[in-house]
Amino acid sequence: MKFDEVMAELKGGKFRPFYLLQGDEPYYIDTVANYIEQHALSEADKAFNQTILYGRDVNATTVVHEADQYPMMAERRLVIVREAQDISDLSPFDMYAKHLQEKTILVLCYKKKIDKRLSLIKTVEKVGCVMESTALRAYEMPAWLTSYVRSQGLSIEEKANSLLCEAVGSDLSNMVSAIEKLKLVAESSSQKVITSQLVTQNIGISNEYNNFEFRDAIFSRDIAKVNRIVKAYSENEKAHPIQPIIAYLYNEFLKLFSFIMLGRASDAEKMSALGVSQYALKTYAKASSKYTIQQSRDIIYIIRRYDARSKGFNYPAIPKEYAGDLLKEMVARIVYCR
Repeated sequence: MKFDEVMAELKGGKFRPFYLLQGDEPYYIDTVANYIEQHALSEADKAFNQTILYGRDVNATTVVHEADQYPMMAERRLVIVREAQDISDLSPFDMYAKHLQEKTILVLCYKKKIDKRLSLIKTVEKVGCVMESTALRAYEMPAWLTSYVRSQGLSIEEKANSLLCEAVGSDLSNMVSAIEKLKLVAESSSQKVITSQLVTQNIGISNEYNNFEFRDAIFSRDIAKVNRIVKAYSENEKAHPIQPIIAYLYNEFLKLFSFIMLGRASDAEKMSALGVSQYALKTYAKASSKYTIQQSRDIIYIIRRYDARSKGFNYPAIPKEYAGDLLKEMVARIVYCR
């Protein structure tokens, strides 16, 4: 079952006797488990009929023994095993699922992918629920974020979306926390839109001095803005170390090179190949009017050379106090590349 299907069923009041929540995205697993913990039993029944276990502290046999118990003066029992991936032998769960205690709800939070060939998967599918929680790829995050923000009664600007995806990444738990913070600010000011200004003011991102704006300034060959950002970076090397900046620019020009190479491929094909959103794709399309394929190839070589210099590979080690000068030199070679 998919996450949305599981949540719809739970909110409809239907609880199954066995939930195997597995996959590499913890957010969906935790959300389902937390909902079951909050709603499967009344507060009065939880004292004697709810057990929370952790995989590192138990084995499967111990969990099965707990799940086999009858509820005490209640309709059912609840047993949740968090971090169940720490349990090495899952075979007792397979046996339990074939002869389960129907008055118990057993929830296994297994934060890794389980081999689908295991008989446990098929057995639990027959009597309960198997949910696969798959981590989103980078290019899927903007669409997910837009949908999630809409579910919270808000909307989000494209630039704000991109800033958040860049700053937070694809960790859904961290993203939800960031949106909760922004939601409080937006609602307190009677706004229903998450703007880039709200993001930069509340998520610790500079409005102008961030890699997102730096890349756009370089892609558009906006020399004045590039110089302002480089100056700010150089004056605060601790907050803006050179090597992560070099790595970021390298990846961005690699994507630009790939975008140009893809030529007449469809937008969907380009998004999949580059791992970016529709909004980000427009950025590379604009940049391709400023840089030729040969220039982008040359810039990739330039960035690699400065990466080696910043690390002291085949070059004398650069003292930290001169890292800003190295960044200025590299960026000048990029924006003036002909």
